[in-house]
Amino acid sequence: MLTHHLIGKILLLLTLCLFCITSFAAAKDVSLSWDPNQESDIAGYKVYYGYSTSSYSGSEAFEGLSPLDVGNSVDITLTGLDDSIPHYVVISAYNFKGLESGYSQEVFSPAVANNDSDNDGFENTVDCDDNNLAINPSANEIPGNGVDENCNGMADDTVIALPANAIEATTGSISAPMQVLTDPTAANGTYIQSSSNNSGTAAYNINIDSPGIYKVVARVSAANNSSDSFFVNVDNQGEVIWDLNPTGAANQFNVWREDELTSRGTGSFSAPQFDPYTVELQAGNHAINLRGRESNAKLDYFYVVKVADIPVLDADQDGYDLDSDCDDNNPAINPGAIEIPYNGIDENCNGLSDDDDLDLDGYGIVTDHDDNNPAINPGATEIPYNG
Repeated sequence: MLTHHLIGKILLLLTLCLFCITSFAAAKDVSLSWDPNQESDIAGYKVYYGYSTSSYSGSEAFEGLSPLDVGNSVDITLTGLDDSIPHYVVISAYNFKGLESGYSQEVFSPAVANNDSDNDGFENTVDCDDNNLAINPSANEIPGNGVDENCNGMADDTVIALPANAIEATTGSISAPMQVLTDPTAANGTYIQSSSNNSGTAAYNINIDSPGIYKVVARVSAANNSSDSFFVNVDNQGEVIWDLNPTGAANQFNVWREDELTSRGTGSFSAPQFDPYTVELQAGNHAINLRGRESNAKLDYFYVVKVADIPVLDADQDGYDLDSDCDDNNPAINPGAIEIPYNGIDENCNGLSDDDDLDLDGYGIVTDHDDNNPAINPGATEIPYNG
């Protein structure tokens, strides 16, 4: 028979759920379940909740004010509870005559630390400004305002776009201690540098459409004179020293800037300097290999620029360069010249002794007594009775 004592044994299981509702008020859910009472005259159960032990006058649950009559249900989820304060919950049972048992064992739901101060749905572990609900990983970036709204770690309004045909430094074949590092002011937010002197490599392949004389332009940065150089090798022609700031100008340090590849030769400033350093490249693929010389010299991207056509070597100015002109000091001798017979000179540069064998039968004038007829020569077959 029901008394005011606890009916049977009520077991409570507690789970917590945190979420952010559209009003931006942080809330928690408290889910409970219990074993049904075994007495035959049980009519239902009541759920009491409140804010201090033994005091159950709660009011903010979406399900209603405390106590909540749940009928014969043996579970309930209290939703919309303020997660910044603790909650205390008990269950009672009542019978068909309205008699109610005492409370079950009290269940405690602690306050939950609020890791989303601006209530924008993103905790401070991912929200780069948790006091501003307009700044979070899903926000739209506003260019030009100096604010990283979408928390991607990059100053999107100052991102440097790669120039046309530029090669991003991080896309090469990188070998330690050359390393890829991040910087929101670098193109696409990354760059390379070596962490040790005279070591670490980066290898690149470039394709040239038009043969010519080319220079290399790169976006670089250096902190000081002790961290401002690389070794560069184009097509295995030998390393040159690329000094990022040969003059040591103070305003050229600690800034990203475009710089032309220079060559310090052996590294001595008394040796010839090449600024910019240029290289002859034929159409096709070419290799550019970079090696760290001084640690912490930074490279963002680079590209090549054609500065001139490859000079035509034509000393006699007859329109034929040295590769095709067999005597580039005599304008009368070239592939377009008319051959003069029997003068001992190959005017048309065809490599044949045209002046000694006009009929091209393989026999020169000395042995061929008709040098205008290839059928007549010392090797020909005699035709009887033809005179």
